[in-house]
Amino acid sequence: MSLKAVKSLEMHEADTRRNSDGVGILRFLKAKSYLVTGATGFLAKVIGDIGEDNLGIESEIAEMISEEIDVIINCCGRTTFDDRYDSALSVNALGPGRLLSFGKECKKLKLFLQFSTAYVTGKKEGIVLETPLCIGENITSDLNIDSELKLASEAVRKFHGSEETKKLKELGFERAQHYGWENTYTFTKAMGESIIHIKRGDLPVVIIRPSIIESSYKEPFPGWIQGIRMGDPVIVAYAKGQISDFCLKLGMFDDTNTTSLIQEMSMEERKMFEFDAKGIDWEHYIGNVHLPGLKKEFLSVRSLS
Repeated sequence: MSLKAVKSLEMHEADTRRNSDGVGILRFLKAKSYLVTGATGFLAKVIGDIGEDNLGIESEIAEMISEEIDVIINCCGRTTFDDRYDSALSVNALGPGRLLSFGKECKKLKLFLQFSTAYVTGKKEGIVLETPLCIGENITSDLNIDSELKLASEAVRKFHGSEETKKLKELGFERAQHYGWENTYTFTKAMGESIIHIKRGDLPVVIIRPSIIESSYKEPFPGWIQGIRMGDPVIVAYAKGQISDFCLKLGMFDDTNTTSLIQEMSMEERKMFEFDAKGIDWEHYIGNVHLPGLKKEFLSVRSLS
């Protein structure tokens, strides 16, 4: 057999393996142990709090987890846009760093996966690249996280009662605006990413930045979402006649990376991880999946109030 024929055969075998195995997601996920924060639906629960230095886990349980875990998925976060500054800093900014430090103690950890938000990049115009957030590079060097923690702590000591929450919410918004972010949530999530970048070392890290998370497409059932959240308050307010118009900023998110990933996936992977937005009939989804789910949730909330 000629060298050219051998190379052609090798290329064919490589293509066959790729088509059957895709990008290897299923192979990687198989027979792994996971620690997932901020999510439900799993077989075993561990009561913890990433707002605490020891993650709020008893030392014996933490040791057991560190022996078994292969993957850490951090979905935990405070998602209120005008949250108290001290609370958002503790969970969104410092929380990922605490969890990452725990991950370094895990004996066989293969991946640390952080769920962030597309809006961590702040008030930027034009094309915004998916690059790591680093203080002094794409985050102003004027930002000092320790100083922000000190500001929040001083506010906690200074104010009391209902005034405390009000002032801490105002402080978070003011600091976010000062540094170029829209709100406390995106500002503190950006800090969390920067801390991950500083502390990660050689640990394999993936940061996912979804633009928005809406109701489920299929599981646990079509249209499910916990509470009236995300875009739902706008829909409800319009239905109740509280708003007549809603302004949108013309723009789009570049899905080149997602499209490339889908093209590399095997058919089995595509069936299990069905996140190709172009394959969704949006008119059908909004009218027959999302709105019925919202109506059901809204009516159940009203019946409880």
